[in-house]
Order: sequence, then structure tokens, then C-alpha cells
Amino acid sequence: MDIIWWFLAVVMAFAFAYTIQFTSATLSMGREISDTDSPTGFQDAITPPWQSNLALIVYLGCVVVVGVIWWQIGWLSALGGAAVIFFGSSVAKLALPKPTGDHYKLLIMNSMISRYADYVRDGDALRADAMKSLLFKVGIDPDA
Repeated sequence: MDIIWWFLAVVMAFAFAYTIQFTSATLSMGREISDTDSPTGFQDAITPPWQSNLALIVYLGCVVVVGVIWWQIGWLSALGGAAVIFFGSSVAKLALPKPTGDHYKLLIMNSMISRYADYVRDGDALRADAMKSLLFKVGIDPDA
């Protein structure tokens, strides 16, 4: 049974690394399309809504895995589990797509296009215009 928790710690290391990489991708892209000196640029505007939920689930999952290891195996093993998650995430970043790569950009742009379509459908002209201008900044004509 203990091996399952160690396996989950490794899985959480990859999930943690993915959320960190995705956050780095939105920060990089948000700064890239911004014409202000804001430290985050348009990161908040372009981050897909589901990414916040994913990050919350991953962070809570890490806490749960370490907590259960502590409860079932002991506090030294829990420290080891936390080390597996945090140091394993550094190693996992090497296997995951880079934040500047196409994987994250496609996810971000698909989310932006979907949100633009939802705003237009719902008659929310203000948000639709704001998202349209951001789509133009990333090189997408939403009306084409």
C-alpha cells in the first residue's frame, strides 16, 4: 500500500511541474503582448479559467498525498514525499513542454477564442471587444 502513495507523489510532481510551466507560459505570453510596463502584462486576461481550478486541485493533491504519507508511514516519510514532489517537479520540467513552446500557446489561444465566442453569444460587447483586441495582439483575427 505504501508504494501507491510514493507513486502518487511522483504523479503529483509531474502535475505540479505542469501547473508551474503553464503559469510561466501565461506570464511569458501576457508580458509579450502587453504594451505597458506591468510586471504581469495581460497574464490574468489570457489565463484559461480552468487553469486556476487545475492548479488548486494539484496543490491540494500535493498536500493530501504528503498528509496521508505522514499519517500512514510517519513524519520522516512525509518529508521524503514532499521532497519527491518538489525536487521531482524540477526533473519533470525537463520532460514537459517548455513554457515558450506551442503546446501552452495553443491551449491559451483556444481558450481565448472560446471565451470570445461565448462573450459574443451572450451579448457581452465590452468583454468581447477586450478579448478581440487581445486576440489581434497574438495574431488571430476572431472574425475570420
